[in-house]
Order: sequence, then structure tokens, then C-alpha cells
Amino acid sequence: MTESAAPPQIRVVTVSYQSSDGVRQLLESLRGATNRPLQAVVVDNAEAPDVALQKICEKHGADYISRPDNPGFGVSSNLGARGAEPWVVMANPDLQFTPASLDALIDAAETHPQAAIVGPALVDGSGNRYPTGRSFPYFSIGIGHALFARIWPENPWTARYWGSAWRGQGDTEVDWLSGACLVVRREDWEAMGGFDERFFMYFEDADLGLKARRKLGKTSLLVAGVEVIHQQGASTGNLTAGTAAPAGTSASAGSKLNTRVLRAHHESASLFLRHLYPQPHWRPILALINLGLQLRLYLLLRHN
Repeated sequence: MTESAAPPQIRVVTVSYQSSDGVRQLLESLRGATNRPLQAVVVDNAEAPDVALQKICEKHGADYISRPDNPGFGVSSNLGARGAEPWVVMANPDLQFTPASLDALIDAAETHPQAAIVGPALVDGSGNRYPTGRSFPYFSIGIGHALFARIWPENPWTARYWGSAWRGQGDTEVDWLSGACLVVRREDWEAMGGFDERFFMYFEDADLGLKARRKLGKTSLLVAGVEVIHQQGASTGNLTAGTAAPAGTSASAGSKLNTRVLRAHHESASLFLRHLYPQPHWRPILALINLGLQLRLYLLLRHN
């Protein structure tokens, strides 16, 4: 994507589902985000190749890969990440890099070699920040967050889960970072095996942070002084995994929760907790929590 003939140093991967306009803005934003040569890759999970998206990729020099079987975010991300570039960057199709932001993130990663994963602060189009750099949802935190986040947003469990690093400006080691924007060294990405492909969507980013800690003995680093724009919800409906409601329907207008999104979120939460607590003595508690997640899903679907 750069005019330089030097081999690319960065591989930027985005997974799309009927999100050609968002991908266009993402690719356009890359031009001012870094002076390093890069290669962008767009993996299209739509049921048929998106001609408009193909033309956008061609215009911006991005590789286009079609996966009409829609294998999910993790599988498609891993497919797009295959290459030799020293840096792998995961970016949602509703993400826009700010000027010099990608260079700043890579500079921070080079300064902090103990961090396997680096990510920025996320802001919406109005400049409002969104929590990233969270705690793992340990039982002491996750249960309270799941029970009270919707009805009592200021509860202490949600506050502990979100943390406060995302409100600041410094570099902070955290448990995990939002998959909306991740920077990972190629050697660390491959050592971790990329995303766990059993996660269709949701929690694959938390699981990557867990693998960084347990497999590599490394951390995740929130570089809160660097901001990128993330139109939250545009890719969680879901443009990255094919769960978006059809345009023009009440669900697409936000009046209903997407059934596929809800199921995927609860299934992924259950899977991640099994990874977080792999020891056999936790299995009875995990079974009870799984029943609670199923009940929660049933109630949400019933009132949807």
C-alpha cells in the first residue's frame, strides 16, 4: 500500500461482512497512520464475493480473500494473518487510524518487548472513549458484572472489570485488549497460535491475552496516549462475523438484539471461562455458571 519498494513490515488484517464502506475508510486511514511499508488484507465473510469491496481493495492495494462459508472471526483473522511481515495488526472494519497512530503503537511495542500485544485507546466519532484494557472476568468480578451491568452500570464489579487505564494517557499493562485494534509481533502471534478458532466471535481477544500470559509469560499493553476511532456497534452487529441484521429491519435499527450475536456471546463466554479455570476442581462451578448463562440467554431471547 506504500509507494516504497521495500518489503512490507506490517500486515493489517480486517474481517468484513457487508461492510465495504467501513473497510474503505479503514484503508484510507492507513495512509497517514504509518511511514512503514505495509500490506493490508481483507477477508470477506459474506455469502458471495462483494464486488464493491473487491474494487476498494484493488484501489488501495489490499489483498482480498473471500470466505463465503463464513467460518467466524477467529478463523478468518488467522487466514488473513498468514505471511512473513514482522508485525501483525488486527483492525475491525469500523476502525479508523488517526495520523501516525500505527507508528506510535509499534514504537511502544518495540520499547516494551515484554508486551506480546499492544493496543490503543478507542474513541467514537465524537471523541468519547470506550473501555479497553480490561481485567479477565474472574468469578469475583465476572458474576457481578453479568448480573448488574445492565441494571446498575456503576456497580463495583463492572468498575473492576473495566478498570481505569482506558481513561488515562499512559502505558499500562492489562489483562486483555479489545480486538478492535491489536498490534502483535509476528513471532509472538505464531507462538500463541493466533486466535483460538473455536470462538466464532467474542472473547477471542481476551483468550489471546490469556495465551500471551500463560504460554509466553508476556503481557498486554494499553497505550492510552494513542487514540484510534472505533464506531462501536458497527462491527458488533456483526460486520465481522456475518451477524448483522438485514438493512431496513427493526433489528438493524437497534430496536432488537441480534439472536446470533447473543448466542455467540454466551457460548464464547462459557468457553473462555473454561480456559480461564482449566483445573478439574472448578468444573462444578463452571457447570453452574454455564446453566446461568443459558438461563440469561433464554431470558434475553424471550424479551427480545
